[in-house]
Amino acid sequence: MDPELKQFLVDAAGRERPNLIQVPIRELLARWGYKRRGTWVVNGISRDLKKVGLVTEPDFAQGWIDTAVTLVPKGLIKPREASPESPPSSSASDGEMLVPGEVTLIVGSLRSANLPVCSVPLDSTLLKVQSLMMANDFSQVAVMSDSRSLRGAVTWESIAQTSMRMAKPQIRDCVIAAELVRFEDDLIQHIPQIVRSGYVFVQRADRTISGIVTTADLSEEFGRRATPFFLIGEIERRLRRALDRVFSRPELSEVRDPRDNKRVVESASDLTIGECSRLLDNPSRWNKTGWQAEQSIFIEALNSVRDIRNDVMHFTPDPLDDDQIGQLRSFIRWLKFMDPDR
Repeated sequence: MDPELKQFLVDAAGRERPNLIQVPIRELLARWGYKRRGTWVVNGISRDLKKVGLVTEPDFAQGWIDTAVTLVPKGLIKPREASPESPPSSSASDGEMLVPGEVTLIVGSLRSANLPVCSVPLDSTLLKVQSLMMANDFSQVAVMSDSRSLRGAVTWESIAQTSMRMAKPQIRDCVIAAELVRFEDDLIQHIPQIVRSGYVFVQRADRTISGIVTTADLSEEFGRRATPFFLIGEIERRLRRALDRVFSRPELSEVRDPRDNKRVVESASDLTIGECSRLLDNPSRWNKTGWQAEQSIFIEALNSVRDIRNDVMHFTPDPLDDDQIGQLRSFIRWLKFMDPDR
């Protein structure tokens, strides 16, 4: 373990409340040299935390990557009695190891599920609610007496419908029931509910309202998740098309992984990106392409694409960062220049 990291963990393990160390999950990952969470990343960090007697509150393996977590010595944690409403946690922060397939995209992975909820008390004025919605471009505002008491929501639709029934409606007349989902729930299962209602409020295990998820948030998340697949797909299509124009079937078969010698290679589409890199890493083959580019720089860029692709194909609750998306877009531009559409 890196000495600086070890000192950081030892320091955190020796603290008492209220002087515990609190860091964003993103910063915690960076201490180990990571940018995103995956099964093996989470397991490795969990093992190191366990060695020094630390857990994180909330679990660093779940939720939005910029959520702040507190490093808590295990001796300071009071045991909680299990209840039907609070099933045993599957958190990796208590030292349990996750295995592939146990991790899923939870509601709390969305940024909006971790942001303060705009709310008003039941005795507020309807004018204030409308002003808040106009100022923030909201479609709804929560009605709450405290962080755990969600009375419902006021929406533009509920205001309009109530105004058709009475001359001077108050907030209590416009409140409608608010749908709740749990922070740790599987997001995919709740998509129909979010689309049907337009929004849901997110509730943590301690019953506090931690955020709101709308259909707009789902669209934004889909864009973040789908973009890498589209970009990688275009890279693979363009690269393999270019290789098929230059190399024969026997030449392509030569770079097939020897451990997979039963696989039939009919075209470049049967090669992995790693095998494409191996093909082009040979100087004589590279010269055959006629590409006017420095071979070593191209191979380095292609290997970076391969690493990003492998990262995308292994589950992580965190989307690619802007730098990684930028690398994919830049490589596509390079391929377009060297092998334009015909």
